[in-house]
Amino acid sequence: MSWIYELPFGPGKHFGTSTSGVLGRVIGGWKLAATQVYQSGRPLQIAMNNDMGGLIFNNNKRPNVSGSGVNTSFKDPNKDVYLLSSAWSDPGALKFGNAPRSDANNRGAHYYNEDLNFMKDTRINERSYVRFEVQAGNLFNRVDFCLPNQNWSSGGFGSTGSQCNIPRRIEFGLTLNF
Repeated sequence: MSWIYELPFGPGKHFGTSTSGVLGRVIGGWKLAATQVYQSGRPLQIAMNNDMGGLIFNNNKRPNVSGSGVNTSFKDPNKDVYLLSSAWSDPGALKFGNAPRSDANNRGAHYYNEDLNFMKDTRINERSYVRFEVQAGNLFNRVDFCLPNQNWSSGGFGSTGSQCNIPRRIEFGLTLNF
């Protein structure tokens, strides 16, 4: 979702409609804009090492599903695993498992992000203006972890440790448009 809102202050606006001169230029021309993203996690693709050798044309096969695999108490990637290996089992030698290719019941972490922009345009003449702005990316400093290790045969199955988004950043800008 993206939006922009011109604040109702300054000459000709709801508040300060009769102001002019320096005061009108100071209180008028303010805008607030944002981009907000709210996504559920992507379906995961749980696989395991392929023991079928050259019988099929890929390097992995799927395990059997035996429960929900997302660790609901996951908080710290240094202490917790995101996926519980007990939710899958080995189908046996030379057998295919019943895990779907993309499992909608086992999803990666959600992604929430808010970017905010606060700006003020001050007219110099009909064609020129100065814009002052403050941009805040990832305003609430939410952490988005990368997808966990999805190879059930791996010793690191279910673990994640990397942050996949950018931490909060705030930038100031001044632009002369002519």
